[in-house]
Amino acid sequence: MRSRNCSWRASRSTKALRSQIVFFAAISLSAAASAQTGLQPAAADDIAGAVIDCWNAVGEKAVDRRNLEAAGWQFAPGSDSQGKPVSTPLSLYARAGRQAAIMIAEGSSTPMCSVIARVASPDDLGKAAGAIQKKLVALNPQVKATRDGESLVFLALPKLAMADSTGSKDKPAIRIVVGYQNPEKK
Repeated sequence: MRSRNCSWRASRSTKALRSQIVFFAAISLSAAASAQTGLQPAAADDIAGAVIDCWNAVGEKAVDRRNLEAAGWQFAPGSDSQGKPVSTPLSLYARAGRQAAIMIAEGSSTPMCSVIARVASPDDLGKAAGAIQKKLVALNPQVKATRDGESLVFLALPKLAMADSTGSKDKPAIRIVVGYQNPEKK
Protein backbone atom coordinates (compact mmCIF):
# COMPACT_ATOMS: atom_id res chain seq x y z
CA MET A 1 0.00 0.00 0.00
CA ARG A 2 1.43 3.37 -0.97
CA SER A 3 1.78 5.91 1.81
CA ARG A 4 -0.41 8.47 0.07
CA ASN A 5 -3.25 5.96 0.26
CA CYS A 6 -2.55 5.20 3.91
CA SER A 7 -5.87 6.29 5.35
CA TRP A 8 -8.43 4.45 7.42
CA ARG A 9 -10.52 3.84 4.32
CA ALA A 10 -7.48 2.69 2.33
CA SER A 11 -8.49 -0.88 1.57
CA ARG A 12 -11.11 -3.55 1.99
CA SER A 13 -8.88 -5.49 4.38
CA THR A 14 -8.48 -2.37 6.53
CA LYS A 15 -12.27 -2.03 6.61
CA ALA A 16 -12.50 -5.70 7.60
CA LEU A 17 -9.99 -5.11 10.40
CA ARG A 18 -12.04 -2.12 11.58
CA SER A 19 -15.07 -4.41 11.77
CA GLN A 20 -13.07 -6.91 13.83
CA ILE A 21 -11.86 -4.14 16.14
CA VAL A 22 -15.43 -2.89 16.60
CA PHE A 23 -16.52 -6.46 17.39
CA PHE A 24 -13.67 -6.87 19.90
CA ALA A 25 -14.59 -3.54 21.47
CA ALA A 26 -18.22 -4.67 21.75
CA ILE A 27 -17.42 -7.96 23.47
CA SER A 28 -15.09 -6.16 25.83
CA LEU A 29 -17.75 -3.64 26.95
CA SER A 30 -19.04 -5.60 29.93
CA ALA A 31 -15.52 -6.51 31.04
CA ALA A 32 -14.50 -2.89 30.49
CA ALA A 33 -17.41 -1.64 32.58
CA SER A 34 -16.43 -3.83 35.51
CA ALA A 35 -12.74 -2.94 35.10
CA GLN A 36 -13.59 0.77 35.00
CA THR A 37 -15.60 0.64 38.22
CA GLY A 38 -12.51 -0.54 40.11
CA LEU A 39 -10.19 2.03 38.55
CA GLN A 40 -9.41 5.52 39.70
CA PRO A 41 -8.97 8.14 36.96
CA ALA A 42 -5.69 7.68 35.10
CA ALA A 43 -3.19 10.30 34.02
CA ALA A 44 -2.91 10.84 30.25
CA ASP A 45 0.71 9.64 30.24
CA ASP A 46 -0.27 6.41 32.04
CA ILE A 47 -2.94 5.72 29.42
CA ALA A 48 -0.50 6.48 26.61
CA GLY A 49 2.12 4.23 28.24
CA ALA A 50 -0.36 1.35 28.35
CA VAL A 51 -1.17 1.91 24.66
CA ILE A 52 2.56 1.81 23.84
CA ASP A 53 2.84 -1.47 25.76
CA CYS A 54 -0.06 -2.91 23.71
CA TRP A 55 1.42 -1.52 20.47
CA ASN A 56 4.73 -3.23 21.24
CA ALA A 57 3.02 -6.52 22.18
CA VAL A 58 0.71 -6.83 19.15
CA GLY A 59 2.32 -8.89 16.44
CA GLU A 60 1.47 -10.61 13.19
CA LYS A 61 0.09 -13.78 14.74
CA ALA A 62 -0.62 -12.96 18.39
CA VAL A 63 -0.29 -10.56 21.27
CA ASP A 64 3.04 -11.36 22.93
CA ARG A 65 2.14 -11.60 26.59
CA ARG A 66 5.86 -11.78 27.48
CA ASN A 67 6.23 -8.21 26.20
CA LEU A 68 3.40 -7.09 28.47
CA GLU A 69 4.88 -8.94 31.44
CA ALA A 70 8.34 -7.47 30.72
CA ALA A 71 6.70 -4.02 30.83
CA GLY A 72 5.32 -4.80 34.30
CA TRP A 73 1.80 -6.02 33.42
CA GLN A 74 0.50 -9.01 35.36
CA PHE A 75 -2.27 -11.39 34.37
CA ALA A 76 -5.34 -10.92 36.58
CA PRO A 77 -7.47 -14.06 36.32
CA GLY A 78 -11.23 -13.57 36.36
CA SER A 79 -13.21 -14.72 39.38
CA ASP A 80 -16.81 -14.66 40.52
CA SER A 81 -18.15 -12.95 43.66
CA GLN A 82 -16.98 -15.91 45.78
CA GLY A 83 -13.46 -15.82 44.37
CA LYS A 84 -13.83 -18.90 42.17
CA PRO A 85 -12.00 -18.78 38.81
CA VAL A 86 -14.19 -17.88 35.83
CA SER A 87 -13.37 -18.63 32.21
CA THR A 88 -13.85 -15.63 29.90
CA PRO A 89 -12.93 -14.87 26.28
CA LEU A 90 -10.79 -11.98 27.54
CA SER A 91 -7.56 -11.99 29.54
CA LEU A 92 -7.17 -9.02 31.87
CA TYR A 93 -3.79 -7.51 32.77
CA ALA A 94 -3.04 -4.93 35.46
CA ARG A 95 0.09 -3.03 36.42
CA ALA A 96 1.00 -1.64 39.82
CA GLY A 97 0.89 2.14 39.86
CA ARG A 98 -1.19 2.41 36.67
CA GLN A 99 -4.89 3.14 36.71
CA ALA A 100 -5.52 1.34 33.44
CA ALA A 101 -6.26 -2.23 32.43
CA ILE A 102 -5.25 -4.20 29.36
CA MET A 103 -7.49 -6.86 27.83
CA ILE A 104 -6.58 -9.45 25.21
CA ALA A 105 -9.13 -11.52 23.27
CA GLU A 106 -8.50 -15.25 23.53
CA GLY A 107 -8.48 -17.20 20.30
CA SER A 108 -8.95 -14.16 18.08
CA SER A 109 -7.80 -14.62 14.48
CA THR A 110 -6.63 -11.00 14.48
CA PRO A 111 -4.20 -10.03 17.25
CA MET A 112 -5.78 -7.26 19.34
CA CYS A 113 -4.98 -5.66 22.67
CA SER A 114 -7.28 -3.18 24.40
CA VAL A 115 -6.52 -0.50 27.00
CA ILE A 116 -9.34 0.61 29.31
CA ALA A 117 -8.98 3.58 31.66
CA ARG A 118 -11.15 6.06 33.51
CA VAL A 119 -10.43 9.76 33.21
CA ALA A 120 -11.24 12.53 35.68
CA SER A 121 -13.34 14.58 33.24
CA PRO A 122 -14.43 14.59 29.61
CA ASP A 123 -11.69 17.18 28.94
CA ASP A 124 -9.13 14.55 29.93
CA LEU A 125 -10.19 12.39 26.96
CA GLY A 126 -8.53 14.92 24.64
CA LYS A 127 -5.44 15.05 26.85
CA ALA A 128 -5.19 11.25 26.72
CA ALA A 129 -5.58 11.22 22.92
CA GLY A 130 -2.85 13.85 22.61
CA ALA A 131 -0.50 11.89 24.87
CA ILE A 132 -1.18 8.69 22.91
CA GLN A 133 -0.42 10.41 19.62
CA LYS A 134 2.76 11.99 20.98
CA LYS A 135 4.10 8.66 22.31
CA LEU A 136 3.14 6.69 19.20
CA VAL A 137 4.79 9.24 16.90
CA ALA A 138 7.92 9.17 19.09
CA LEU A 139 7.94 5.38 18.72
CA ASN A 140 7.16 5.45 14.99
CA PRO A 141 7.20 8.77 13.10
CA GLN A 142 4.99 7.16 10.39
CA VAL A 143 1.97 7.10 12.74
CA LYS A 144 -0.87 9.22 11.40
CA ALA A 145 -4.03 10.21 13.25
CA THR A 146 -7.44 10.45 11.62
CA ARG A 147 -11.10 10.45 12.61
CA ASP A 148 -13.51 7.67 11.73
CA GLY A 149 -16.91 8.74 13.00
CA GLU A 150 -16.55 9.21 16.76
CA SER A 151 -13.33 7.17 16.85
CA LEU A 152 -9.79 8.53 16.71
CA VAL A 153 -7.56 6.21 14.71
CA PHE A 154 -3.76 6.02 14.88
CA LEU A 155 -2.38 4.23 11.86
CA ALA A 156 1.08 2.98 10.88
CA LEU A 157 0.38 -0.19 8.98
CA PRO A 158 0.50 -2.99 9.79
CA LYS A 159 -0.45 -1.65 13.24
CA LEU A 160 -3.32 0.61 14.19
CA ALA A 161 -5.09 1.83 17.30
CA MET A 162 -8.68 3.02 17.61
CA ALA A 163 -9.65 5.21 20.57
CA ASP A 164 -13.22 5.76 21.75
CA SER A 165 -14.78 7.43 24.76
CA THR A 166 -16.73 5.08 27.01
CA GLY A 167 -18.10 5.19 30.52
CA SER A 168 -20.74 7.65 31.62
CA LYS A 169 -21.10 11.37 32.26
CA ASP A 170 -20.16 10.80 35.91
CA LYS A 171 -17.37 8.33 35.16
CA PRO A 172 -15.90 9.11 31.73
CA ALA A 173 -13.47 6.57 30.33
CA ILE A 174 -11.48 5.73 27.23
CA ARG A 175 -10.97 2.46 25.37
CA ILE A 176 -8.16 2.02 22.87
CA VAL A 177 -8.03 -1.14 20.76
CA VAL A 178 -4.64 -1.89 19.16
CA GLY A 179 -4.61 -4.32 16.26
CA TYR A 180 -2.34 -5.80 13.63
CA GLN A 181 -3.28 -6.03 9.96
CA ASN A 182 -1.36 -8.51 7.87
CA PRO A 183 -0.04 -6.76 4.75
CA GLU A 184 -2.12 -7.27 1.63
CA LYS A 185 -0.78 -9.73 -0.89
CA LYS A 186 -0.37 -8.28 -4.36
